[in-house]
Amino acid sequence: MDRSSLIDKKIELNNAVWDDYYRGYQKASDMPGVRYPNEHLVRFINRISKKGSKKRKRILELGFGTIANMLMMQDCGYKVLGLEVSQDAVERARGAIKKKNLESSLSVDVFSGNRLPVEDESFDIIVGLQCVYYNIDQEVFAKECQRVLKLGGWIFFSFFSPRHGYMNYIDDQPGSVVKFKEDHPNPRLKGLELFLFKSKVQFEDIYGRYFDIEVGLEEFDLEPIFMSWQYLIGKKRPFTKPRINFTTAPFLQKPLRAKESNINKEVAQDKNRELWDRKYRLMYKDGVMPGNKYPNEHLIRFLATRRRPTNSFYVNIGKENEISGDGQKVLEIMPLNITNLMMALDMDYIPYGVSGSNIVIEETKKAAERLAKAESMHLDRFEKGRFPYKDKTFDVIISEKAGSYMPNQRDFIDETKRVLKSRGEIFIGYLSPRHGYLQWARPLGSSYYEITPLHPDPTMRGIMIYVPEKNILEELWGKYFDVEIKFAQYDLYKFFSSFYFVKARRKDADAK
Repeated sequence: MDRSSLIDKKIELNNAVWDDYYRGYQKASDMPGVRYPNEHLVRFINRISKKGSKKRKRILELGFGTIANMLMMQDCGYKVLGLEVSQDAVERARGAIKKKNLESSLSVDVFSGNRLPVEDESFDIIVGLQCVYYNIDQEVFAKECQRVLKLGGWIFFSFFSPRHGYMNYIDDQPGSVVKFKEDHPNPRLKGLELFLFKSKVQFEDIYGRYFDIEVGLEEFDLEPIFMSWQYLIGKKRPFTKPRINFTTAPFLQKPLRAKESNINKEVAQDKNRELWDRKYRLMYKDGVMPGNKYPNEHLIRFLATRRRPTNSFYVNIGKENEISGDGQKVLEIMPLNITNLMMALDMDYIPYGVSGSNIVIEETKKAAERLAKAESMHLDRFEKGRFPYKDKTFDVIISEKAGSYMPNQRDFIDETKRVLKSRGEIFIGYLSPRHGYLQWARPLGSSYYEITPLHPDPTMRGIMIYVPEKNILEELWGKYFDVEIKFAQYDLYKFFSSFYFVKARRKDADAK
């Protein structure tokens, strides 16, 4: 069997696995899988979209699985064609598109192999998340992307990195085609073959011939398997040329160290509130809801999986829509807008939001009224770090980054523990000492920093942030909680982003 026939055979076997998977996946749903778009794709689309453009551009999404990404891109003004190897996935997507009356802007079809069933230079963007590595011959696939993209068009793909936990279950080495072994913990992936890139240089060798590329890395340990993804962003050049021009991500940068000093935390708290109000006035200008239109992916994962036994992550694959909040009360601390609260409501939680800013509360209430959700949400303001709730009110407390914006950490932790039920759970984010913000921060002492006037976002200047090491978080939260400190970080944008997440359950009895 020649190389081309062998590759076709491997692709055929891969496609059969996915088709079989989708036939049994959430049978009752016409939109199986994740209900929200990929967070990095949202950022990418916003980054490259030209404001005021009246021309409706075209996007090709490969391996869409669910139409969540397509809906987001359509909402941003694009026409989208989705291609999938599974006939079942395509049929369900067509049903969902028809229900939403979006057939003029969204369409789907089946495809197989490296050859894309579309005309030359017919798309402005090609998107492929957690799928394009199953195209065994990446050189042929890269050339196909170059063929169907218009000049100046973009690609946005994600790939397993060699650091991903799944790479403990492959039968070969990075830099070539590998196969998932039979002992793989995810049953749907056993036997699948994929191309595993070894380094950024290899991306340059293959995709750099046709595109000016950036390769970024996202990693987090919030799942039972360590997650590590390479994101490839490329812009089509007018000529084909081998290039070697890559930069190393700043993963080895050293955190800034602060000396001990005395900080008046009450004064700092009042100052922060004034600065946040200034920031929010600018962000809510003209009544526009600021920030992301979609919920944080890590909060989605936490709320969707928190009630499963810790050892049943893979047993429950395909049952995501069966997970429900069952009317439990969830509190989001310092919401920026309504999106995370809407996500919690969609999962059958009773959402509460609390902020130190009147502006945020007022504008979030307006958004809830516009969406006819005002009666389903509870929005309140806190004063002097004191939450306006009775003891043991909440089942769950969440926050993307509020941990870093609370000057008095011990009072913040005491308040969180006070309003949380016994055995209740928290998921609270902090900036880590490796975060890029610290290059524009002045050390104040004891893990506290002040954002200087050099920060590129003027609305952040002057704000005090708390940026602790992992062991400090373990000590602080460990008094009342059974604690796990998780991390998430990525280098896909202007500065390196790195976060710690306190994932914890309140102890049955308060520690002495």
